[in-house]
Amino acid sequence: MNNPIELPFQVSLALGIVVFLLLRMYYFFRSQILRDFLPVAFENRWVRIFGIVVMLAWAAVVILWLVRADWLAWSAVALPEWLRWLGVVLMTTGLGLMTWAYETLGRSFHPMPDARAPRQLITTGPYRLMRHPMYAAILISSLAVCLVTANWLIFALAIPLQILGWVFRIPREEALMREEFGTSYLQYQDRTGRFFPRF
Repeated sequence: MNNPIELPFQVSLALGIVVFLLLRMYYFFRSQILRDFLPVAFENRWVRIFGIVVMLAWAAVVILWLVRADWLAWSAVALPEWLRWLGVVLMTTGLGLMTWAYETLGRSFHPMPDARAPRQLITTGPYRLMRHPMYAAILISSLAVCLVTANWLIFALAIPLQILGWVFRIPREEALMREEFGTSYLQYQDRTGRFFPRF
């Protein structure tokens, strides 16, 4: 039987996931993908497979925690309650940053890394401060989930493996941007941080 102490955190996380999915679907359809986007050879098939496997494994464990947190009690971490509520705040922050990035991208948004629209270099909104606010939002949200669930298995399947996947993906993505925008992108790189503002 689930521990009643976990219930507020389970409800908070479930709401966060629903908001994320609704945002993703809304911006997916608003960008009119099928008409505007063309496929681009972007990343190695094995890198993509690795990313999908990690994402599915993480999603399965998170869903299990939402339904039966007691089954994952063996990997629970004794975090103070205030730190877990900080996770809820971080989750809201991550969703806010994601929405800001979506709005700034407009029709240039696409949820898949191997497709893109004819586009301009976006340097406004959160992109004025960092080159990859979407990845930053995902990282913040993933850390938030780890705090809310207080579970080291969820952390192990989220943060280290996510960063490992980005080690392969982001250099390719930035090379594509340099190829497309040349000197403009090099200057943009010099004045911005990758995931967080450069001070």
